Amino acid sequence: MKRQLFIKKIFYSPLFSILGIILIALLVNSMIKTVKNFHQIDNKIESLEQKANHLEQKNLEVVNLIKYFKNKEFIEEQARLKLNLQKKGEKVVVVTDNSLDDKNKIEDKKNSETIWQVNDNKTKEKPNPYKWWEYFFIDN
Repeated sequence: MKRQLFIKKIFYSPLFSILGIILIALLVNSMIKTVKNFHQIDNKIESLEQKANHLEQKNLEVVNLIKYFKNKEFIEEQARLKLNLQKKGEKVVVVTDNSLDDKNKIEDKKNSETIWQVNDNKTKEKPNPYKWWEYFFIDN
């Protein structure tokens, strides 16, 4: 009987209630951290799977490029373009657009004239090479 009274006093005491509440709070806190950790791990797994898929796609692209670069037609094309090689019996034809070259020459000439004019208007001096020519070869 005394033992039962002692156990009832312990279970109904405020200290036991406070300790029980603290224990429950610690357990809930631990469960929350565990759930949060699982959620973070799931997010990392998902992001790593996306990266793996992306890398697999890039790998496939690289493999396809390697196949293309090893292709005989690609090698012949590059030999023709970069090394100016040709097959037997082939003739090379070079097509130029002279009208563009003439226009570029005219524009370059206009630009150079305007540069000299700007320099002449700003400084009103002779160009430096001309000054040296005068210094060494023309008597003043």
